[in-house]
Amino acid sequence: MTHIERSQILSEIVNCVMAYPEKEWENRYMHFLHFDRCFKWQFEGEDKNRCYFWSLTPFYSIPFFNYVMNCPETTKKRFKLYREFLLRLSPEAMAIDNANWQFPITSKGGLFLYEMVYPRLPFRFKGLIRNALKKQDRTAPVAEKRRLDLEEQIKRCSYISNYLSIAELKNLENINQGKFDNLNTITSMIEEFECTISTIAADGRKDTRG
Repeated sequence: MTHIERSQILSEIVNCVMAYPEKEWENRYMHFLHFDRCFKWQFEGEDKNRCYFWSLTPFYSIPFFNYVMNCPETTKKRFKLYREFLLRLSPEAMAIDNANWQFPITSKGGLFLYEMVYPRLPFRFKGLIRNALKKQDRTAPVAEKRRLDLEEQIKRCSYISNYLSIAELKNLENINQGKFDNLNTITSMIEEFECTISTIAADGRKDTRG
C-alpha cells in the first residue's frame, strides 16, 4: 500500500537497532522504547494533550525517570515496583482491570501468565490472544458511509496516490474498524495538507463511525 517493499522495512529496522550503542539485547530494547518509540510516537500526542490539559503523571519527569531507572531490575520484575507505587497512590485503582490485560495488577495469576507464559507462545497464538482481547468497537465492520468517504477522498485529492496505492485502498473488504481508523487518519491528513480540503469536515459529522 505504501510502495515500500517488506525487505526495505525489515532492513531499516535492523540498521536502526544495530546502531544502538548498547551491547545487550535487553538494553537495546530499552533504548528503542525510550528514544525511538516514545519520541516518535507517544510524545507528540502528549504535547498535543497538554495544549488542553496538563498531564500530572510523573513518568517522564526527569528526576523521577532517573530514580526509577537506577532501581535494581529485581525490584521492577513482574511489575513489583509499579504495583507498590500504585498501592501508595490509590488502593482503589488497583482493583480496576488493565485495559490491555483484561485483569487487575493485583492478579498474580494473570501477571504470571502475561510475564512468563505469554512471551513463550508461538507468534500465531499471540495474535489470536490479542485479537480476543480487543474491544468490540475496534474489530467491528466499517460502516458503509465511511467507505464512501474514503472513495470521495481518493477522487478529490490526486496527491493520495503519491503516498499510497489506490488499488490497495479500494481493496479493503476485510479490514476492521481499528485498522480503517488508522488508514483514514493518513488519507485525511494527505487530503488536508496537500489539497487543502477535508471530506470529513465538509460532511459536517462529528462522529464518522455511524
